[in-house]
Amino acid sequence: MRSSWPINRLYSALVILLVLAAGAYLCWEVATNRTARGGGAVRIKMILLVFALICGWATHTGWSLYRSARTSFDDQSISQPGLRGHKIVRWAEIRSFQGGPAQLCLSDGRTKIILAPFRHRDPMKVLSDVRSRVPLPPPREMVAG
Repeated sequence: MRSSWPINRLYSALVILLVLAAGAYLCWEVATNRTARGGGAVRIKMILLVFALICGWATHTGWSLYRSARTSFDDQSISQPGLRGHKIVRWAEIRSFQGGPAQLCLSDGRTKIILAPFRHRDPMKVLSDVRSRVPLPPPREMVAG
């Protein structure tokens, strides 16, 4: 049975509010013409730039929150939505485990899954679940220098 970690709704709401507030501030700056002095052409360019920035930022934020919410795992593998379908990595095949408490990257050499524990309600449970399932690297032999 596949499981997933519950999302931290407060964190998600604060991130969305931050994106909206920053977008509203940028729109206000352009609309009041405090930034773009120099005529209509500069103002139009500023409006297009701000619009593109807000759309890109909102898309990235929404996609990363969706990806975190739809990440699931079981005893055999972990899966996450990707732009070209679901990415699945078997726990036993993980070759690279990098990152820290803010972001974890799990890779089997072909597929990479990125986890953000603090987007979930219990980040320490996410870290402990992943750590308990990722195979530990073999111990290095001590080399006399």
